[in-house]
Amino acid sequence: MDTDRILAVAPHYVAMVLLAILVFTVVEAIVGRLGFWAELLIIALVVFSYRPAVMALGIGPEAWERDTERQ
Repeated sequence: MDTDRILAVAPHYVAMVLLAILVFTVVEAIVGRLGFWAELLIIALVVFSYRPAVMALGIGPEAWERDTERQ
């Protein structure tokens, strides 16, 4: 395992979880209690849109930039 890579991406995964919690809180405050499938959809949207958004903003970790260049 590459420790440097893990240390570089760990803050982004923490931020992703915090963002999902924030989105849940805001949506529940506006709409009310959500069902399981709606919550799962929100998680999927946050998780799958986080990395492209961070890379587009230019604040992604170098490890993700190297992965993008290889593809």
